[in-house]
Amino acid sequence: MAVSLCGESSGPEAVESAPLSADRTQMQQRLQSARSSVPPVTSDRHRVLIAEDDAAVRTTMTEILTTEGYSVTTASDGEEALAALRSQSVDILVLDLHMPVLDGVGVLERIDAPPPYVVVHSAFEYYNPRELKSLLGTKIFGYLRKPVAPSDLMRCLREAAAQLREGDES
Repeated sequence: MAVSLCGESSGPEAVESAPLSADRTQMQQRLQSARSSVPPVTSDRHRVLIAEDDAAVRTTMTEILTTEGYSVTTASDGEEALAALRSQSVDILVLDLHMPVLDGVGVLERIDAPPPYVVVHSAFEYYNPRELKSLLGTKIFGYLRKPVAPSDLMRCLREAAAQLREGDES
């Protein structure tokens, strides 16, 4: 199944990603490689909420994003994500779709249009990205297929951060 590249509103294109790895050496090598190919964050620290039920993925994403200068909060299910969104300002929400208690679709149904900019990251085994786009498209900034390479994650968040800056300037 094809998934739109993060931040692109045109036709779907396949996303091929190497996995986020719990293996620190491999993760650090991928992160170093990604740093050389993607420009650094140039504005204030953006606030990111990672809603992901897999603790290893959540921890790895947090390490990657905090290393890159993002301020990160985490939630292990949809209810925790909604509570975090109500209690603090969030610029970008990285949202897993398949989570316990309340899934990502339930979260999307309960939040307003951006901000936060929502990046859906999923294996898409339960949801079709085209259907999500037609139902909740204005709430979704981009899609990433699991497993997500650190470079793809960082590129997507930088695109969302750029949109935030453009919105602040207008």
